[in-house]
Amino acid sequence: METVVLSSDKIKSMLAMKSEGMLTSLKNLIYFDKASDEDKAKAAEVGINLHSYTEFIEAGAQLADADAEYERHQPVTPETFYTFSYTSGTTGVPKGVMLTHRNFVCNIGGLSKFDGGQFSLRPDDVYISYLPLAHVFERFMYLCMVGFGISVGFYHGDVFKLKDDLAEL
Repeated sequence: METVVLSSDKIKSMLAMKSEGMLTSLKNLIYFDKASDEDKAKAAEVGINLHSYTEFIEAGAQLADADAEYERHQPVTPETFYTFSYTSGTTGVPKGVMLTHRNFVCNIGGLSKFDGGQFSLRPDDVYISYLPLAHVFERFMYLCMVGFGISVGFYHGDVFKLKDDLAEL
């Protein structure tokens, strides 16, 4: 994992893990919102390049020229880091679990194997997303629906109005 995109409130914990030797391959953090001067100083101290999302997009726009030289990304493998899944801490301290591409692909593959049994997923199906997208199960479901070509709708955020959202969807 060379680069992580995150909200700025997670910068401190990522830099702490890097300084404790836990994230040895981490080189870049791309953050939303604002980074504090303290975060910027700590990032430089532990050898992390800290970029705002806006700066990152602007720099990328300058690479639009087809002849521009840029570093190619390493190919994705099953062991390539995919995402963090933050736990609630119900059995202890909350933590971020690092999941790989293999984790998600195996789950999607398992659903594909199950598909065609008692139910069948078809491109004309519609799925309503009502769990928070930070929830690992909702991210899994979203990827499955996209993979099967199924339309996804998102509820308005009030479970008491979920019936109205279903009717609109």
